Amino acid sequence: MPPLALTDSEPPDPRAMQGTHRWIIPDWGKIEQKQLYSEKFIVGGFAWQILVYPLGHADPHEHVSVFLDAAESDIFPDGWEQTVSLRFTVHGAAKSDDESEATINARSIQTSHQKMTFKVSDKGSAWGSPNLVSVAAMKDPAKGLVSRDDTVVISAEVTILRSNIAATCTKAAADGNLPALKWLRGLGNGVGRKDVRAGG
Repeated sequence: MPPLALTDSEPPDPRAMQGTHRWIIPDWGKIEQKQLYSEKFIVGGFAWQILVYPLGHADPHEHVSVFLDAAESDIFPDGWEQTVSLRFTVHGAAKSDDESEATINARSIQTSHQKMTFKVSDKGSAWGSPNLVSVAAMKDPAKGLVSRDDTVVISAEVTILRSNIAATCTKAAADGNLPALKWLRGLGNGVGRKDVRAGG
């Protein structure tokens, strides 16, 4: 069975243009699946997920791969486009009960992507870090990335830099795209048309 994935998302306002999702993954050393998805979280009014490949997504499978996935891209209408900045963190874990928070945090591994654009026309909806941290480092107790109870914590900080949607209920209905029609109606006015830039 897949490990239970616990999540802790912030902020609670789904309209916020910035948010951090903290994913707690137990039994890291027992994972047999090729890939794992976090629960969905909302930033900028859209659903996202963290996608992790514990042994990497491609040969030679020497690094843990972590990506941000547009969770509902299969129902988004043509014209959906999100430009985001993204930071992934594999959080440090305590080696003993008397370690300071600063010492634990210093072990964390981070990577940043300043500008990535997700488009509904893309063949893949996930972007991120194929080589975030080596598999060897995750297995090394001295690195302190896996807790003493075999738990790993990965977070994604997502900032929407630019959001563009150009679609109408009329077009979605004409195309027979009922999921997109329902999604557009959920925006409140039946027209998903906006061009928003963070901070302005």
